Amino acid sequence: LVEVPGSGEIASAALAGDSLAVSSGAELSFFDATSGNATQNMTTECELMGLAFSADAAMIAGACNGKIYVYKKGAEGFAAAGSLTNEKVTALAWSPDGAHLAAGNEDGNLSVWQAADWSATPKTMTSSYGLLALEFN
Repeated sequence: LVEVPGSGEIASAALAGDSLAVSSGAELSFFDATSGNATQNMTTECELMGLAFSADAAMIAGACNGKIYVYKKGAEGFAAAGSLTNEKVTALAWSPDGAHLAAGNEDGNLSVWQAADWSATPKTMTSSYGLLALEFN
């Protein structure tokens, strides 16, 4: 078990190898999953949902208030932020090579960014169903 700062209620969590990330309130906390020891805490603008690690666990993404925040593990702040519409992001997923980040929402919109250039307009597709989970093949 880990002690989570913030509200104490977990909004989202992600696991990659021995790295565990937990969002609670406006806190993003990193833990060594083997020992349960905290390795880093940071304050975020809002409670991040849909946390997703890149395959190499070097980056993590979370969404809140219509924005996606990408955090580089070990850095002092966010490495980059991509802006979405005000629609609620319900799912995030990294491509296996870490080159793309996909975001889906409850209205069925899917956006895919290239990690090399966060300022580029994402490719967007629409489904008639809400997107609650994403996975790259």
